[in-house]
Amino acid sequence: SMQGSQFHIQIQEMNVVEKMKELQSEGYTVYGTELNESAIAYQQIEKSDKIAIVMGNEGQGISKEVLNETDCNVYITMRGKAESLNVAVAAGIMMFFV
Repeated sequence: SMQGSQFHIQIQEMNVVEKMKELQSEGYTVYGTELNESAIAYQQIEKSDKIAIVMGNEGQGISKEVLNETDCNVYITMRGKAESLNVAVAAGIMMFFV
């Protein structure tokens, strides 16, 4: 589905928690996506140029280790009876909104 895009962009492999801490030290707010009582609706995110979003897959989500290091966790509000979105759709919604 990337149509060869991986050959034209810089791809980095890194420790996610270390990168999150680095971004936070540079003034970024790091949001994780998770459905729980302490998470907020994505519409409540204050818009900023310094936002990082950590996405997890539909089945496994984000590890507790990573979620514990985020500044705040968010969820996508949904209408109807759908229970979840795939990560590409969810990432698109998050990136468009923030």
